[in-house]
Amino acid sequence: MLPLRNKLVALTILALVLALALRFYGEIWFIKDIEVYVSGNVRNKSLELNIVNDSPFTYHDVILRVNLVSKDGGKVVFSSNYTLGSLGFYSRKRVYLVLPEINSSTLILNYALTFNIGMFSEVLRGNVTLNIGLGKVETKLIIYSLPPRNVRWAEIVYFRGRLVAKNSGKPVANAEVLLICHDEVLGDTVVARSRTDGDGFFEIKWLAHRTSLTKSYAELYLKFPGNIYYKGSRWPNRGYYRITVFEHRTA
Repeated sequence: MLPLRNKLVALTILALVLALALRFYGEIWFIKDIEVYVSGNVRNKSLELNIVNDSPFTYHDVILRVNLVSKDGGKVVFSSNYTLGSLGFYSRKRVYLVLPEINSSTLILNYALTFNIGMFSEVLRGNVTLNIGLGKVETKLIIYSLPPRNVRWAEIVYFRGRLVAKNSGKPVANAEVLLICHDEVLGDTVVARSRTDGDGFFEIKWLAHRTSLTKSYAELYLKFPGNIYYKGSRWPNRGYYRITVFEHRTA
């Protein structure tokens, strides 16, 4: 028979082992009780992330890493790290993201939450698809130079202008601009095209010719058809730019 003192020591050691085991398995199990919830409005350039701890344990050295990726183009449009310190049991912390201007219909928010609990260091990763339904940015065609109203057949003429965002005036780079000839019988036809440079400027060259057997003039307009980021635009907004094409140049 073991002395009473030895029994008490053995029971104490057993209790400590059981407590450590429960702590170990509890920490591993309750990691599942940490969640990240996203709310807010990208249109208003703000997102709120709630990090919720629904476990009976406190997590230390909590760091949240976030990036936003445009699903349309695969480009990272926002990235940041947030040091949150400790996250107490049954508590939550809020992180507010102040966003730049984002022109995308769908974003993917990727996050990685690193933290220490007891003897362990863990990383919780996840992502959320934000179908934010952002409207495309409106655009405007600004014309700087137009051909004369009267030109001779096969004369090369130029349309020069710039494509910008309507509200901000920011240039729309690498966008296709079309020169279209209107015909009530044959329909509208693209007769020339160009692409904007890094500052939104473009130059379209057109070899003048009559587009109708019965008319001596061409009714033309410029059009940006739009893309996944920008709405289309037209110049002039209504009607057409009429150029009379002669066999010989007139005054």
